Amino acid sequence: DNTTYKFGLATVINGTVTNSDQTKTATAIVYQEDPVLMDSVYTVGSKKIGYIVYNQFVPGPNGSTVATYDQKLDNIFGKFKSQGVNELVLDLRYNPGGYVDSSTKLASLIGKNIDASKIYYTQQWNSNVTAAFDQKYGKGWNTETFVQKANNIGANLSRLYVLTTGRTASASELVINGLTPYMPVTTIGTNSVGKNVGSITISDDTGKIKWGLQPIVFKSANAKGFTEYADGFKPAVEVKEPLALKPLGDLTEPLLATAVAQITGTGARRAATTSGPVLSEVSSSIARKAGGSNMYLSHKDLQ
Repeated sequence: DNTTYKFGLATVINGTVTNSDQTKTATAIVYQEDPVLMDSVYTVGSKKIGYIVYNQFVPGPNGSTVATYDQKLDNIFGKFKSQGVNELVLDLRYNPGGYVDSSTKLASLIGKNIDASKIYYTQQWNSNVTAAFDQKYGKGWNTETFVQKANNIGANLSRLYVLTTGRTASASELVINGLTPYMPVTTIGTNSVGKNVGSITISDDTGKIKWGLQPIVFKSANAKGFTEYADGFKPAVEVKEPLALKPLGDLTEPLLATAVAQITGTGARRAATTSGPVLSEVSSSIARKAGGSNMYLSHKDLQ
């Protein structure tokens, strides 16, 4: 809401916190971060390594009808393509999910030998719903295919590296699972969340009942039918973020450094060690991002 808060300030006098006459006011707003945090291209020997940090699957700023962020991803992959990127590191370590449509578009920029006829993922409902919807909507109502993308770089890739943590969930895991049938996908970091399900919203369209229900109604499966990742994706190479964080994109940052080592063949395929204390994974209100952070379907999509 637009509530305005008034804060009284204090000062430190001789080591004692003392109230002052100063005040500041702040009005609450919905803040939408740009989820496409950064991108870069590294040249290491014969390898052109594309790197992108993507923190939420949301098409555009909160409340906007313009797919600003989806277009930004398109432009970045256009740059990757023009620069001859032949390896890709997708950093989803802080990405809790979001809109499946944005997930489909990102996967369609990466996938190898994919087109609009290839299955990205399928919703697995119970047999009663599946039979009823097959009759009502026809076969294929529960299947999402890739979309055609001019800036797809899959032809230049032989594999994909994805950086994950315990904050990597939902639509992020959908990308990992959805691309696995088409190319090797190696995860680096720590175990992802394990959100392999989707839900619908059931509410009173008249507005008389203010409460709604959000039941889990389906599992998501890839083109090979794999759906059992409720325990998350265990990293092929485990690397824990250190308490002393380095900037994202720094080639000495542990997760990115491990991915580059795997790409260039300078790193053993084993659990990496991080010297010093590691960063604890804690939840906070900041994780509740504007624009939605869960994979879902609107009940109106199924009417």
